[in-house]
Amino acid sequence: MSKRAKWSKGDSDESKNLPIYQHKAKLQQAVKDNSFLVVTGETGSGKTTQLPQYLHQAGFWNNGKIGITQPRRVAAITVAQRVSQEMHCSLGREVGYQDTVVKYMTDGCLLREILADPVLSQYNKASKGRSVPLKVVVMSATLETDKLSVFLGGCPVFTIPGRTFPVTSKFGCAIGPKDTESSVYVKEVVKVTLDIHTSEMAGDILVFLTGQSEIEKACDMLYEKAESIDYRYDVQDRKVEGMLILPLYGSMPTDQQKQIFQPPPPGIRKCVVATNIAATSLTINGIKFPYLDRPEERFILEALKRLYQCDAIDRRGKVTRLGELMVEFPLPPGLTRALLQAASLGVEDLLLPVAAMLSKQKEADQKHRQLGVQAGSCNDFTMLLSVFEKCKASDAPSAWCKDNYIHWRALKSAFSVETQLREILLRLQQKRDFPMEKFDGNKSELFRRCLCAGYFTNVARRSVGKVFCTMDGHGSMVHIHPSSTLFDQEPQLDWVIFHDLLVTSRIYIRTVCPIRYDWVKDLLPKLHEVDVYELSSVAREEVTDEEVAKWETKEAAKRQTEGSAEDAFKKLEKRNDESSVSDARARYLQRKQERQQGKAP
Repeated sequence: MSKRAKWSKGDSDESKNLPIYQHKAKLQQAVKDNSFLVVTGETGSGKTTQLPQYLHQAGFWNNGKIGITQPRRVAAITVAQRVSQEMHCSLGREVGYQDTVVKYMTDGCLLREILADPVLSQYNKASKGRSVPLKVVVMSATLETDKLSVFLGGCPVFTIPGRTFPVTSKFGCAIGPKDTESSVYVKEVVKVTLDIHTSEMAGDILVFLTGQSEIEKACDMLYEKAESIDYRYDVQDRKVEGMLILPLYGSMPTDQQKQIFQPPPPGIRKCVVATNIAATSLTINGIKFPYLDRPEERFILEALKRLYQCDAIDRRGKVTRLGELMVEFPLPPGLTRALLQAASLGVEDLLLPVAAMLSKQKEADQKHRQLGVQAGSCNDFTMLLSVFEKCKASDAPSAWCKDNYIHWRALKSAFSVETQLREILLRLQQKRDFPMEKFDGNKSELFRRCLCAGYFTNVARRSVGKVFCTMDGHGSMVHIHPSSTLFDQEPQLDWVIFHDLLVTSRIYIRTVCPIRYDWVKDLLPKLHEVDVYELSSVAREEVTDEEVAKWETKEAAKRQTEGSAEDAFKKLEKRNDESSVSDARARYLQRKQERQQGKAP
């Protein structure tokens, strides 16, 4: 008997109590008989941890690896650790993330493997000239199984009945949309959690929030409130003598994530405050609460258009060499394009920290604006670079963050991301065809030109007063967000690029950088010149001839009214020389003065 067969032979007593255990043999046979299988069952039934073990015991690993995907990195890590413990093997050998028999990975990792090996040969090895068909098992507690079965060619649906715990629904106070933008929303969550803690019997609590910032804010509030509880009088269940508060989100260190799976000390109630990762991927012991519809065509076409604008695909929708480099980075296309542009010019050290900071961005306050002014930064991107470098150079980075009202955990995570991005970039730079360019100019201008390469789709021109108009074809009227270092400096600005939009009663642009029109004038035509249907032959096939004719007629009328794109941008360029801008402002001030004189008594 092989070592692998030996350590995987038995099932633990705990796993035998799970609902899935009664269906072990039937599940193994169902996978043998079908290329596709949908498995559905309640959260906690054992799908994620037990089914891979059953398939290993049935010998499926002889035909290739058994791969299991999870939506988040933390889920892949924790589930792999759990399964390796149950199978009595060391993590990273038989069970783990890379060269293992049972391999746990994120959805993104599998997509990268498909790019390199479309047939996924490591999961269906050929033996003695015979090809073994790839087996695909889709598991979920929530998917519409009938629709998924049809999508997979009418494959069988295997249902695991039974729950590991009862579920009841209780509804709290209604919260309006505006409440979610303030601390009111988090305060209400904390209040409900404390009510459960003081009034319910012993048992752990799982709280869902949308992101790291809310989770840490809620944990801080819970710590403060829990200290004031008198457990002799305020708690209904005398067995409850305290509360252990644990955050859970994807960017947490692995050793901290493990704490949520450890049983709390006797008399202590565990409260896990998590993102939806705990709902979709992980079942935490002690917790008692419990792509089938294609995207709209316009979203697909907008995505293709964005990739074309970043030079990731050509006019026919074919991936370019630059696109092949871009796919290596876990960043949005625009930010990746700017980073590669900086690397080609040899100034990647300016963009790497900024890319890392933007991936972990938290809203800046007045103190951050002061930091930017002290550093002499003329834009928000430079301010992020300054914060990154000052903190990294500090002897006590956590204390430095506290003094400057900057979140240390978020910045620490940004350091980790910067290291990851640098490793990817160094690997790509070893390739002979990595693009290299030369530019004679100061670093400040070079930095902003690199940003333009990726953010020219987010260009805005000052219109009147403090209002800017976006140049993406929508002509949205936007304002610089108060957190920006450029807030209240609008009269000195003409053209800007920005990282993202915030829509409230107004539309705000955040993380803003002033630029010159000359830097983007050759890029702006790409916003309008491409036929989005030409980018995707699949998309064109789904559109009827009548719809295409109607669209072409509409576009022709638009061109006749507005003139060609080339003429339009020539006019735009003419309007934006210094004399034209000065004349326009003079006319505006004259009209304003005349209106004021007309209102005077």
